[in-house]
Amino acid sequence: MFKERAPSTHHATDATRRKWVTLITQRAQIGNPNHPGILEVITDWPEGKDFRISPEEEVMRDEEVPPYDKLPENEKQYALFTDGSCCIVGKYWRWKAAVWSPTRRVAEAAEGQGESSQFAEVKAIQLALDIAEREKWPTLYLYTDSWMVANALWRWLQQWKRSNWQRRGKPIWAAPLWQDIATRLEKLVVKVRHVDIHVPKSRATKEHQNNQQVDQAAKTEVAQTMNQLMDGNQGVMVGVYRCWCTIVVAIGTCCSFTLNTPQQKDPPRDRHLLLFLLFVGPFNCFASYSRATELFYSLNEGLPAGVLIGSLARDLQLPMAGGQRPAAPQPPLSFTLASRGLGGQYVQLDNRSGELHTSAMEIDREALCVESSEATVFGGAAAVSSSSSPSSESCLLLLDVLVLPQEYFRLVKVKIAIRDVNDNAPRFPVPHIRLSVPENAPVNTRLAIEHPALDPDVGTNSVQTYRLQDNYGVFTLDVEENESGERTPYLIVMGALDRETREEYVTVIVAEDGGTPPLMGSATLTIGISDINDNCPQFSDSQLNVTLYGNSSLGTHVATVHAVDMDLGSNAQITYSYSQKVPQSSRDLFHLNESTGIITLSSKVDGDTPRFHRLIILGNGPGCIPAVITVLVTIIKVMMRPPEVVPRFIANEAEGVVYLKELEPINTPIAFFTIKDPDEKYKVNCYLDGDGPFRLSPYKPYNNEYLLETTKPLDYETQQLYEISVVAWNSEGFHVNKIIKVQVLDDNDNSPVFSQQQIELSIEENNVPNAFLTKLHATDADSGERGQVSYFLGPDAPSYFSLDKTTGVLTVSTQLDREEKEKYRYTVKAVDSGFPPRESIATVTITVLDKNDNSPRFINKDFSFFVPENFPGFGEIGVISVTDADAGQNGWVALSVLNGSDIFVIDTGKGVLRAKVSLDREQQSSYILWIEAVDGGDPALSSTAKITILLLDINDNPPLVLFPQSNMSYLLVLPSTLPGSPITEVYAVDKDTGMNAVIAYSIIGRRGPRPESFRIDPKTGNITLEESLMQNDYGLYRLLVKVSDHGYPEPLHSTVMVNLFVNDTVSNESYIESLLRKEPDISIEEKQPQISIEPAHKKMESASCMPTLVALSIISLGSIALVTGMGIYICLRKGKNHHRADENLEVQIPLNGRINLHMLEKKPMEISNI
Repeated sequence: MFKERAPSTHHATDATRRKWVTLITQRAQIGNPNHPGILEVITDWPEGKDFRISPEEEVMRDEEVPPYDKLPENEKQYALFTDGSCCIVGKYWRWKAAVWSPTRRVAEAAEGQGESSQFAEVKAIQLALDIAEREKWPTLYLYTDSWMVANALWRWLQQWKRSNWQRRGKPIWAAPLWQDIATRLEKLVVKVRHVDIHVPKSRATKEHQNNQQVDQAAKTEVAQTMNQLMDGNQGVMVGVYRCWCTIVVAIGTCCSFTLNTPQQKDPPRDRHLLLFLLFVGPFNCFASYSRATELFYSLNEGLPAGVLIGSLARDLQLPMAGGQRPAAPQPPLSFTLASRGLGGQYVQLDNRSGELHTSAMEIDREALCVESSEATVFGGAAAVSSSSSPSSESCLLLLDVLVLPQEYFRLVKVKIAIRDVNDNAPRFPVPHIRLSVPENAPVNTRLAIEHPALDPDVGTNSVQTYRLQDNYGVFTLDVEENESGERTPYLIVMGALDRETREEYVTVIVAEDGGTPPLMGSATLTIGISDINDNCPQFSDSQLNVTLYGNSSLGTHVATVHAVDMDLGSNAQITYSYSQKVPQSSRDLFHLNESTGIITLSSKVDGDTPRFHRLIILGNGPGCIPAVITVLVTIIKVMMRPPEVVPRFIANEAEGVVYLKELEPINTPIAFFTIKDPDEKYKVNCYLDGDGPFRLSPYKPYNNEYLLETTKPLDYETQQLYEISVVAWNSEGFHVNKIIKVQVLDDNDNSPVFSQQQIELSIEENNVPNAFLTKLHATDADSGERGQVSYFLGPDAPSYFSLDKTTGVLTVSTQLDREEKEKYRYTVKAVDSGFPPRESIATVTITVLDKNDNSPRFINKDFSFFVPENFPGFGEIGVISVTDADAGQNGWVALSVLNGSDIFVIDTGKGVLRAKVSLDREQQSSYILWIEAVDGGDPALSSTAKITILLLDINDNPPLVLFPQSNMSYLLVLPSTLPGSPITEVYAVDKDTGMNAVIAYSIIGRRGPRPESFRIDPKTGNITLEESLMQNDYGLYRLLVKVSDHGYPEPLHSTVMVNLFVNDTVSNESYIESLLRKEPDISIEEKQPQISIEPAHKKMESASCMPTLVALSIISLGSIALVTGMGIYICLRKGKNHHRADENLEVQIPLNGRINLHMLEKKPMEISNI
């Protein structure tokens, strides 16, 4: 009705809308020869010419948001799709607004009554703003298919705000809503994109799919009304209407329907029906909802399409066709879903029988019903626990079904309880669980595992038991169930623990549900044994004897005591002290270092110093009885002063300990030693005492100077501490030694070493998630952090393998499928913590073992074989190809015929299908067989395929030419006809089927002034002008057209003469007819047309008459007959011009009266219908 842009309906008042209806009715023209059934274009609207395009509608603005598919992934969480709709329910207008989040896969909705669908569109924007404000989004990306909403948010809001929310002196429509939105847009960044809904499925993107989701959430279908008009003994469906808010304006017109029903075997007859849509404002679709009934059904989740849920007619005890015939004829029952919401997607309702079946969309209970306290979505699903439901754990699909006609009208509340099946395996929220147990934990100590397994299934299909893959003889598991039914696993200590014996236990915890068969999930459980102070310091010896010369200098090393505590950390800290039994004089003479246990000479030895000292030293640990060691010191008095050994250290030294890095080069200097006699009376010599790669040699040219140096690189991993002595003696035999300790410092000179370089593993396919594979072990000879090893997967490892960095536990997070990949080979790395870090690599090879988890698979689910009739017995009909992805015996397949075994047989090994007897098409034209394939697994798996055998007919019918009807007809062709213009066509049909009915057209003989000027399309039979016609080309052209089928073994054909008369006019028809009666002298130039083989019915397009129902008026009963006659005439005229509607060239076709023009326009839809 509206050309270009429609009027601004969101600004129109009710009075304006009434003017539109009146104007459209007045301007409707019926019978216009140029535009039959089309309304006149309206430009003078009641509000003025400028009213149809308001200033707001001139907004032409680039999209602010890219298509959803091109939106950055991190921004998609802020994208929302909005939509709104309304319908008429009883006496009220019901509206519904919805918002859809693609990332969360959820919708939010609001609904009310008394408003339009445009009001619902605006409410949906408010809903989206609520979500963005509530969750404090930085930006809201808004997608809508409403131009009104998009234009308003792009620019109109600013115009309305400047005009004080008025338009033409009146408040704008829904001003409070727009004012609220404008205020909120000042605080939030909102970017808007308009979504085009007129996109074919082949080009639909995720943006269009999400828009369809919000559209389904917003629509509230109320019902469908079906009327039936009777014509003789056959009924024709003429009206299916939805009670939507859209105003439908129509005028009375007619259309020619071609109806095919399964019961009709004869060619259908055209029905001319006068249809009216009468609109008198908002009407009541249905009288009342007071008669409501509830029906309960239940079914398992995951069922395929087509499973019967229940029969509403039977359960409501309604009369159905085929039962006891009533006393008076009754109208047929009709069942309709009042709303195809979320719940309606999962069911199919038969409108006639009332049977409910599952749809192609599989029901997933866990996705459909999430246990929550939120309100149920209308027409959707809910998790309930009321006593009225079939089970305390039911998941309900809620449907409203309307039963018509009025005699049986009622609203049926259908509740379908979805029973849980064990289709989800338990899953731990984390792949690695760590638990700490004190080493002094008593037997039967219980510790809760913080991350129990989760299973979306309910009841016995949820998690029931836990077990440890290896309990090491000291642990077990128990499960406790709380009041809400949640099961928590507890680790129980069953034996004594000792951290000093073993610090850690690594095992796998397995959760198992109660399904049949049970499903399992696993995670790695690391049990760490925490240290307690259960060990005290101990000395390796109880007594130490030391001799000290009386002339020793201050600071001389006397002895070192060392105790050991097996605990860790602060529990192993040891301090040293003198016992109270040690006299103060001994304490003053000998200094004891509390931390190191080193005893040194702290005062000068004189004649009054006692010769024997008993030093009782205590090793003190926290909370422990001190360990005791006794040091007996004997002082030898000398009359002469001993030689002096004076060191001067070159390497780092502290408290008599020299520190050298390993791998220092040979001849690394450590210290200079000066050897001298204090009395300068005696000759002094020296040497080096002790083991180690050290050398003491005179340092020339100086006397009494000696250099201590290394003789080879030091290795920390071989020996960490050396104790050597520089011994000096004089000619009198008096010896003095200077003890030197050399501490080797560790360097990161060792790489981690795997216990195995090639790690061979195997695991059965279909393993539980997070299954334990192995624990890698690598050692590093370095100390401290340099020796701490971390484990990493190599870059070639698939993402679903996990390697614990600390423990080296290797797991696989998903189920492996041998049929997808049988072997995995990748590298793992062990890296130390030194600087720079060193690493080593090992190769892991995992073999996935086969399980019989694949049924035999046919190449096609449906096989079709075409066999000529009288096919000989035991001839090869075809080969049934079947495969099984499993290996070995699991992949061996045997074939058998389930039905028709008395006629057909199949070769198990090769799959060759044969017939035992000759097949006769006259006895039976087709056969349907079911073939079963069974593999060799235990238990065996099977699958079936449908085999259709069609017996082919022979080619015994030549094509029948329907147009031209005679070889004597001719067609006037104007000389001004442009090249490429269609002139006429040859139309033929073939009563055969299949390839025997595929027709090709070719010109095999020509005669005329320039006969090459015309060509024929081999597929369609259309004859077109190839070249421009000149003055010399005037005259009669005779084209002999061969119409041939593609039959086998021998194609059949017919011929027809096409006569074309090139001239400006036909002035002497009798002369032309006399020429046509003469025998044409045409030479046959047989040429096979080159066309692609297609079914014949594809070349013909239906010139269907689509009803144009556009205007509304209540016509008096006396005018019905007149309008009916005019409508039939219009449809016939429209049908004649339908297939030439797009052509500007008009060709006159004067005929000799023997050709029916309507034969061109009433071509049937298929050849078989002729």
